[in-house]
Amino acid sequence: MAAWRSRLERFFAGRLVVLAISALLLAPCYWQPRIQAGDLSSHIYNSWLAQLIESGRAQGLVVAPQTTNVLST
Repeated sequence: MAAWRSRLERFFAGRLVVLAISALLLAPCYWQPRIQAGDLSSHIYNSWLAQLIESGRAQGLVVAPQTTNVLST
């Protein structure tokens, strides 16, 4: 019985440590008025535009494949 109690205490102690660290890491997110990644907005715009193009609602635009590896050209 004491062995189970010891295991449960260690289990919950470990969980409490993880929860406390997570709360400390997430705390700054709550006092920021606005959170935005550096270029997240441009990625969102590009994915929105690609969806418009693929659905045919952006006349005259096409999605073209692009390679960025210099060795593959």
